[in-house]
Amino acid sequence: MTSLFMKAKIPFISPVYDSLKQLWAAREIVVNPVLTYIFFLKPSILGRDFLCRFKLKEMNISARSVDWLGINEVMIDGEYDSVLCVLKELEHPVVCDLGANIGAFSIQAFSHNRTAKVYALEPSLSTWQVLKKNQQENPALNWRIYRYAVWNRSGEVGFDDNPNASTTSHLNQTIIDNTVPSIRLKEFIHQFV
Repeated sequence: MTSLFMKAKIPFISPVYDSLKQLWAAREIVVNPVLTYIFFLKPSILGRDFLCRFKLKEMNISARSVDWLGINEVMIDGEYDSVLCVLKELEHPVVCDLGANIGAFSIQAFSHNRTAKVYALEPSLSTWQVLKKNQQENPALNWRIYRYAVWNRSGEVGFDDNPNASTTSHLNQTIIDNTVPSIRLKEFIHQFV
């Protein structure tokens, strides 16, 4: 009887445990623990476009549940810390955040050096809108955002925009019904930086 009871409870315990583990890992950037817990456990309750707020060194960043992978990778796991630590030593670094998603890397760059100038490019319209909100919530930062895909030519390029996972959207030359503005990196730097 006990083992049958435990097996019946496992499907409920596993997501709760995983969510608590994520919440614990995110504890330093969480603004509202209750909403963040719901964000992890049952994001469907809040809706796909619900923005959960996080804070890193007085800088604000909002994320949808589909953006969690990027937030976790950049802000909690420190995936790019070895690159970002160089920014501490520079007087006024210029950073190009290509495929910026919602701006987690940009916020991390500013957390390492507030005098940085960050150019963030994101092709997905829905993700770019969250990026724009994050930029607007941090008006003191020298943060410029652009809706471009960096590509081998300027103009337009097909884009496979995945609404269920913002980090898996990608450029696809065979797509003709969904295009995004594209720009060559050299041209972007010449024109904007």
